[in-house]
Amino acid sequence: MTLYSYAIILQVQNYLVLQMYSSCCGQQNNSCVFLQVRNTIPSISAVTGVTPQRYIWRVCIALHSTPRFAIGFIYYHYYMRSLTAATSRAYRALVRLLFFVYTVENSCLVGVTYIANVENYRKYWCHCFCCILCENYYFSDLLMLIILRVETYLSCKTML
Repeated sequence: MTLYSYAIILQVQNYLVLQMYSSCCGQQNNSCVFLQVRNTIPSISAVTGVTPQRYIWRVCIALHSTPRFAIGFIYYHYYMRSLTAATSRAYRALVRLLFFVYTVENSCLVGVTYIANVENYRKYWCHCFCCILCENYYFSDLLMLIILRVETYLSCKTML
């Protein structure tokens, strides 16, 4: 099993364990909305707001954050060793920027996990906002990286 598969499986298992625990134990305080309609699958923020689920979430994020950092490092080296990196200075700069943004995003995810919103709301909000911002920026830049790789591949192919 690859490192990437391990990280994805842990993330899905984390979510399923939290949802099953919340559904089976009947946590009324975190699964009802304003109109007193029971949600069978509450949101992650509602689930992690109560004590037992919060600790399950933290353990699972701790287990799967290390592979996420490792995946970022592996992708960085993979993209830097490509043919495009050897020819394009902009491509190398974009790969470095993507690695930085990916690392900040993962760090903010860990920060959101270990700083509860009831403990320090301002830090929690800053980490959450930064995590979402970095995710969106990362995916838009990743699209640019793919376009640059395709253009380089096509230009090399036409030269032959």
